[in-house]
Amino acid sequence: MIMNVIHAGRAFPSTSRAHSEPFAADVGRLGLVASFVAVADTLSFADAAAETGQTSPTISRKITRLEDTLGIRLFDRTTRRVSLTEAGRLYLEHCRQALEHLSLGNQLIEGLSSAPSGKLRISMPVALGRLHLSGAIRDFMRDFPEIEVNAHYSDSFVDLIEGGYDLVIRTGILADSSLVARRLGANKRVLVASRSYLAEHPAPRKPEDLAKHECLIFERYAASGSLWHLERGDERISVKTSGRLRSDSSEAIFDAAMNGFGIGVVATYICHEQLRRGELVEVLPDWQLSPEAGIYVAFPNSRHVAPKVRAFADFMAHYFRDAPWEAS
Repeated sequence: MIMNVIHAGRAFPSTSRAHSEPFAADVGRLGLVASFVAVADTLSFADAAAETGQTSPTISRKITRLEDTLGIRLFDRTTRRVSLTEAGRLYLEHCRQALEHLSLGNQLIEGLSSAPSGKLRISMPVALGRLHLSGAIRDFMRDFPEIEVNAHYSDSFVDLIEGGYDLVIRTGILADSSLVARRLGANKRVLVASRSYLAEHPAPRKPEDLAKHECLIFERYAASGSLWHLERGDERISVKTSGRLRSDSSEAIFDAAMNGFGIGVVATYICHEQLRRGELVEVLPDWQLSPEAGIYVAFPNSRHVAPKVRAFADFMAHYFRDAPWEAS
C-alpha cells in the first residue's frame, strides 16, 4: 500500500517522485516570484515588463497565476495605479530574501567553477599596509596560489579606475559612490602624546586647551589638518590647533609623538601597542575625534565581480574580525 502525505493542501504519494513534485513546483514558481518583486518595486506592470524584458500582458498573466496559486490577492489594481495589499507586503519581504539567497547560491557555485586566479592590483595606506596587511596578503597568497599580488602603498588619494587597480583599501569617509564599498572595521583615531612631553606640558583638561599645545599636524587633508573636531555625547567642538611639525605621513606623526614633539592624532591600528605598554598616553580620553572614520575595501561597481576580487574582499573581512587594535 502506498501511503499518502499532505503537502500544500494536496495529497501526494510518499515516493521519490512524489517528493520531487513540490520541489519542481517551487522551482517553477521562482519566475512568477521574480515578476512579482519587479512589479512591487516599480508599482507598474509596464515598468516591470521593461525592466525584466517581458511584455505587460505576460507580466500580468504571471501575477494572476501567482495569485491563483496562493489563493490571495497581492495587488490592488485600478486604471491609474497599482498598490500592494497587506498580504502582498508580507509576501514581498520573504520573496526578496528567497531571491537574495538564490543569487548568493549562484555566485557560490560560479565561484567553485571558476577558481580565483590572475594578477591582483591593490592600493592601500602605507601604515596600515606595512604594519598589518603585508602579513595578511602573505596568508592570502598562500591560500590562493594562482593569484599574483601587486601591492601599492600610498597615503594619497588613489583613483581606482585611472590607476588600473582591481580594488583599494581606504581609511576615512568614502565619497565615491561609483564603487562598491565593504566596511571592514572602524578606523578609530585618538589624541596621543609621550610621557616625556606631558611631563613638561600639563595635559589638556578640555579641548580648548589644545590650542596652547604643540600639535602635530597631519596634512593629508590640506588646511583642515589643523582643525580638530571632537565630540562627547551631545557636545561638539572644533579647535584650531598649531604646531611647528607638519607631515603627510601618518607614521611620521606617530614617530614625532613617540619622541615627545607634541600631541598628535593617530589611528589605533598604528599606536595600540604603545598605548597598551604605556609608551604613549591618550589625551582627552573622554572625547572622540569626529567624524567617525572606517576602514573599507572598495572595487568597481560591476554586475560580475572577478573571483580574485571577491576572494580578497572576503579574506580581508575575515581578517579584520580579529584585528588586534580593536581589542585594545
